[in-house]
Formats: sequence, structure tokens, C-alpha cells
Amino acid sequence: GYATDTIFANSKAHDGSTCAQIYVGVTSQFISLEGMKAKSEMPRTLLNFVRCWGAMKFLWRDMAKEEDSAAVNDILRSIQAPNRFSEPYNEHQNPAERKILDVKSGTRTVMDRTGTPAKWWLLCMMYVIYILNHIALASLNWQTRFFKAFGITRDISPLLLYRWWEPVYYYDADVPFPESREKLGR
Repeated sequence: GYATDTIFANSKAHDGSTCAQIYVGVTSQFISLEGMKAKSEMPRTLLNFVRCWGAMKFLWRDMAKEEDSAAVNDILRSIQAPNRFSEPYNEHQNPAERKILDVKSGTRTVMDRTGTPAKWWLLCMMYVIYILNHIALASLNWQTRFFKAFGITRDISPLLLYRWWEPVYYYDADVPFPESREKLGR
């Protein structure tokens, strides 16, 4: 099963997101995140999670209005996933809460050390989660979160070849002749 909660930011992300919905595997500790422009988009993120990663056995959440909406309950009913709720004012009961602190801390560290502008917080958070999902943990018998969740060993080459906010060149096919199609990005 998975636990979920909303992460809020004080600035808009590159895509206009002001918050994000995080999903954390209760046993696997696998983490998934999707940006949102409003809390009311939570049902869409749940549906996208199910499309991308598959149906969950249950969903643990707090009693937030958007997380206990008819749309969310319909999605969970359709995949036969029961609800689990944290008691009001006992956020520590939701396993996603602790992971939010870890992800925020890692994101802040990466952004501070690389001079990343604030509007890139969402992509940086996804980068941190990508790394966390590919690190073996003693608590998982030295398996990665991704392997524990899906039984698949992933290639870590991208983590060895590139780092966050590194200048890279990319190909832009839409550039008219004779300008260079090679562009600098991060």
C-alpha cells in the first residue's frame, strides 16, 4: 500500500505548480511525486499514479477534503483499494509525512549548493526522489526502493554521468538554417 500527502511551496514552479502530491510505499518506501496548481488536482495525481505504477493495495491519507473527495473514493473503489486514515491532528501517523521532510531537506540542499533558482523546485524535488528511489537501504536488505516495489533493477548510469543543474547541450530541430541547432540548457 501507499501513503499520500500534499507538499506546499511558497513560489510557483516552472510549470505553474504551487504544490505537489507525494506517494510513498509503506513497505517498499518507493516515492512518486506530481506537481499541482491547486490541491483540488489530487484525484488526477492519484489516477496518474495508478496509470504509471499500477493499483495499490490501500491508500493511507489524512482527512484533508481533497484527499477524501468523491473522486478519490471512486478511483480507490474501482481498483479495490481500501482507505486508511490518520487520526485528526496526528499527522505523524501518516508515513508520507516523514518522507516529505527528507525530500524537502534533500531538495533544499541540492538547490542551495548548485544555485538553482526557486522556480525549479519541482524538478529538483523529482531529481532528489529519483536518487532516493535508486539508493540501496539497509532497512530493505540492501535493495533499492524501486526494486522492492517492482522487482526490477534499474540502470543508474544517468546518475553517474550527470548531476543536477549541470550545463548541457541539447538538440533543437526547430531552429531555422543557418543558426546552430545545438542549444545550451541545464
